[in-house]
Amino acid sequence: TSSSNASVNTGGVTAIDVHVGKKLIAVAEKSSKVATVQIFEFCAEKREQRNSKRRRKLISCSDMQSQEVICVRFSHDAKFLLIMGGAPDWCLLHYARDKGRVIHTSRAQTVSSMPFYAGSYCPADSSLMVCTGHKVLKFYRVEASELKPLPPSMGKREPQDYTAHCWDTDRRTLVTTEHGDILLFDGGEFRGIIWEMASHSSSLFSIVSFRKGFICGGDNGALLVFERSDDGAAGTPSTAYRKLNQLTLGSSNNNNHNHN
Repeated sequence: TSSSNASVNTGGVTAIDVHVGKKLIAVAEKSSKVATVQIFEFCAEKREQRNSKRRRKLISCSDMQSQEVICVRFSHDAKFLLIMGGAPDWCLLHYARDKGRVIHTSRAQTVSSMPFYAGSYCPADSSLMVCTGHKVLKFYRVEASELKPLPPSMGKREPQDYTAHCWDTDRRTLVTTEHGDILLFDGGEFRGIIWEMASHSSSLFSIVSFRKGFICGGDNGALLVFERSDDGAAGTPSTAYRKLNQLTLGSSNNNNHNHN
């Protein structure tokens, strides 16, 4: 993997991430030869904005067999960038902005029948990351010489389609599934189930955290809003959060279920 400021022919943009605080945008582009990621830095000074060499970094993902990057994600402090490649080798690249190069490469992290969807860093600890996908959920610890997969902690629980994830406070990870479950992990360890959809009748596809809790969305325009409970840190997964509201987009207010 190499970095340069040269331009390349693009086959289309496949992934984007924005770090608002540091005014950074990462743009992944598909290519018939080598996938690339460009990092743009938008400076406050107009003079620096005119100089494209100061605000653009091109990463050539030559360590990957895949010609496509399916996810890019900055760490919370913007010091690192996770680059997730697609088939056939499903490669993970850990890029350090201060060094201007990829410092860790992990190949063959899954297979095409169990594709990754997305990955991200823990906001409180950029040495911890998670990758989720179809019947694959992996946590990694960044060590001196490698991205070390953490031991699976799901026990005998059958793999599912892990549709989306987000980070809550500290090192907690929330993961949604095709069966409508919301799973809770802490530091990469499985803690339990926050919510189960009745009879696994609906899937959940998206989740995002906010200051007091999180919101997730699923089948038929369903939105579920959860609030962190007062005893969230000490309680069980089922009591760590309470459902505030469940509503269906496009429906009348009579179909909303308020749990305040």
